[in-house]
Amino acid sequence: MGGTTYRTGLETQTAYDSLWAQPTTHKVTHGDFLVNARWRKEQPALTVSTRTTDFTDVLRQDGVTALPKGTRTLPLVFAGDGAAAEYARLDARGKAVVVRRDDDVADGVQAANAVAAGATLLLVVNNEDGRALRGYGEPFGPPVALDVALLSTDEGEKLAAQAKVRGARVTVTSRPVSPYVYDLLASWHNEIPTRMTSRADSRSLARVDVAFDSPLPGGSGGEFRYDWVPGSGWTFGGPQPEPVSGTRTDWVSTGDYRWNQEAYAGGVIYEIGAKTAYRPGSRQSEEWFGPVERPHLNDAYRSPLRIGDSMAIDVPAWGSRDHIGLSQDDTGTTTQHMTLSQGGTTLGEGVFSLVEGKAPGPGKLPYRLVVTGEREAPFTPYSSATRTQWVFVSAAAADPEARTVLPLVQLDYRVDVDGAGRAKRHTTVTVTAAHLPGAAPVGRLGAPALELSYDDGRTWHRAARTGDGGFRLDAPSRAEFVTVRASARDTLGNTIHQTVTRAFGLR
Repeated sequence: MGGTTYRTGLETQTAYDSLWAQPTTHKVTHGDFLVNARWRKEQPALTVSTRTTDFTDVLRQDGVTALPKGTRTLPLVFAGDGAAAEYARLDARGKAVVVRRDDDVADGVQAANAVAAGATLLLVVNNEDGRALRGYGEPFGPPVALDVALLSTDEGEKLAAQAKVRGARVTVTSRPVSPYVYDLLASWHNEIPTRMTSRADSRSLARVDVAFDSPLPGGSGGEFRYDWVPGSGWTFGGPQPEPVSGTRTDWVSTGDYRWNQEAYAGGVIYEIGAKTAYRPGSRQSEEWFGPVERPHLNDAYRSPLRIGDSMAIDVPAWGSRDHIGLSQDDTGTTTQHMTLSQGGTTLGEGVFSLVEGKAPGPGKLPYRLVVTGEREAPFTPYSSATRTQWVFVSAAAADPEARTVLPLVQLDYRVDVDGAGRAKRHTTVTVTAAHLPGAAPVGRLGAPALELSYDDGRTWHRAARTGDGGFRLDAPSRAEFVTVRASARDTLGNTIHQTVTRAFGLR
């Protein structure tokens, strides 16, 4: 390719259950060639079987009301194309109904007719190739009031034939929430082998114990984990609808690559985790949507950059742990403001997460970035207001096209809280400071300092250090919330001062 890098890929989601690649006859000797295969595996959401057949191509559809968790046996009947007339002489109440997908009877109409007939489950025989994921609820509306699954044409016709037999029954197992996920990646260098089988177990994979704490437990949400292979600045995939309340065990491939996970709670928050490399056989945890939410950056988002004399800084204001946190609250109760200045001169302002400005010259100067956020959200009492001030040193690079990551010091907070975001009154709060990868110029970071307030910042108490690098929390008996004020500095004068009002609660 003339010394250039070329990358392409194919993402099939649920449409296909197998992909094929033509093996190479010999290893690549000119240039470099890498093939990656990526899988995401979960416990099947819905399984269907009869006395004689296990159906393996069942796919629960979108916009449906999943059957409660568990196994049940239902009477099985056939309702043709699913039109209303098919139910005129058919008793479908409390039963599983098989219909053929029909271009003349819309998906939503088939589902509505099954609901009107009192059906418990609708099983649709697909009339197209592949494993389609279709919507059976109203667009942007509530889900249809029954479970719906699609079967491939071949398997569906087998089920339809059995449904026509008097006394037919079907056994259905519903698992609305998968207790596990496998995120697997395999790579082959300079060849496509004849066997592309990848085997893994707990010794070669990493275990991640994931906890989701959506502020709206009954709302929509989703999540995905992206793979980042060496030498590539982009990845495949997109958030998949997932329950974002509760816990899950994830098993992740290990190797010469990194992963970053993203999760969202619909109408509330979208979080982006940092890129992480996992060790074989290791075990770690990941928590989403909990305290402490504040402005934060990591290496999986846009870096704050200087190119020549131009600066562009994008800092979403609501990240928890080491996550980026972008507000999805569209009620108007969440606001953010950013100001970039040098000396007494304002270089730029922004009313969302982005601020841009032009340096007064190429020389080395101190700059100040202030990010404030406020929210009166009904879904959480925490992080009602934040104020973060960065002072950083910057000069133009010798190359006017060079992209320099600005040295914004980041603070990470860890405190054990319950599902309601409340900590014990006597516990430890950990605060760590770090530079962004590739930031310049940076010095050696000193230990962070922490002050605590139990009256929303009217009075402050310097937190005592513990022997393990944390800070001691000893809250009075009448306090309901903890407000934090933390700071850190490096030896070149890059500093951060961050205040989070009502950072977390007390129990």
